[in-house]
Amino acid sequence: MARPEDPDPIARESTRLACAAVISAQTSLDPHQTRAWMPNMGYGGHAFGFAAAGADSGSGSVQAPFQAFYDHRDEVLPWIKEYSPFEHAGPGDPPIFLDYPTQKGPARVGEPQRDPTHSAVQGLKLQEKLRESGVECHLAYPGNEDPEYADCTAFLIAKLK
Repeated sequence: MARPEDPDPIARESTRLACAAVISAQTSLDPHQTRAWMPNMGYGGHAFGFAAAGADSGSGSVQAPFQAFYDHRDEVLPWIKEYSPFEHAGPGDPPIFLDYPTQKGPARVGEPQRDPTHSAVQGLKLQEKLRESGVECHLAYPGNEDPEYADCTAFLIAKLK
């Protein structure tokens, strides 16, 4: 959105991201996709209006709204395609650093995760997609340290210098 001829120096600056660094990112909002990645995924239905009938917000039960979300995915597919980061990732994206510091154990696709909402499996799948598109993408979690950057801060300092 830069306007190179604008007399305002701020307006001449690009709005394109130079890089991105995130911690425990939810990279997909598609319940079919996330359930395929992690069979115990049960989070996200509430964001699309699927709430457990009669459940109070403090119940802690996320499975009922998630199952409704999963079963009725096609009804909200346009929103998933509009808002899910995974849908927008691809060629031309800036470098990204994905950090999952609370991951316990290996990030293995197809296996239950301790905290699927914040699992490094989400980062692993986004990294896979971005790398196939030629985009620089780093993934770190305990036991899988990035060889180039110690953490998000080191990545951002290197990229924004």
